[in-house]
Amino acid sequence: MSAGRRRLLTAAGAGLAGLLLVACGVPVDRSPSALPRNAIPFGLLQPSAPSTTTTTGPAPARVTVKVFLVTSAGRLAVVNRELPSDQQSLAAVLESLVAGPTNVEAAAGLLSAVPAQTTVLGATVGAGGMATVNFGGPLGQDILWRHYVTGENAVWQMADTTITGFAYLITVTDTNWQIVGVGDFNGINGEGTTSILWRHAVTGNNAVWFLDGTTFAGGANLPAVSDTNWQIAGTE
Repeated sequence: MSAGRRRLLTAAGAGLAGLLLVACGVPVDRSPSALPRNAIPFGLLQPSAPSTTTTTGPAPARVTVKVFLVTSAGRLAVVNRELPSDQQSLAAVLESLVAGPTNVEAAAGLLSAVPAQTTVLGATVGAGGMATVNFGGPLGQDILWRHYVTGENAVWQMADTTITGFAYLITVTDTNWQIVGVGDFNGINGEGTTSILWRHAVTGNNAVWFLDGTTFAGGANLPAVSDTNWQIAGTE
């Protein structure tokens, strides 16, 4: 193809493109022109914030275990408890039992034969599948002992009239310290804890022990009452 023919075709193509743009309504400038500042899309130059996707892991697997409650007629009733699969130990199952019936179960007349405020201190399974369980409860339901020669202190853990456990507390060799009360000083150490109230028979000093089960968890001195004719008659 000759050079003259190529120039002719190029000019014809450019003319045709111009006619198409005009036909489509697109304005055509004959020469370059400056855009007004407010017509420049500066926003396109700003980087967009990276998008983030939040993913949640799968819900922990749960297993169903069976515990026994009691009907109003005194018969056993099997109910299901849902526990995380990594918490299906014997102690965890027992803790779900001592928690008592749910609101729905209680409305259906189901009761628990486990005394209120019972705690699971330990549970193991030995040879032959024999389980050993150690339950505890508030000292208000147990028996607290003090030896007024050696200063030893101990607890019998009770279920009605049956001794279910035994534990020694800290020895207090000064036998002028007397145990004068047991209560739940919930304003000091949290609701549901057991506290032992002490009074010194000579100095009139007063103190309180906080217990976690049968473990000493802390103490506090109370104001002294030096007139030992004042005796603590009770706690509420």
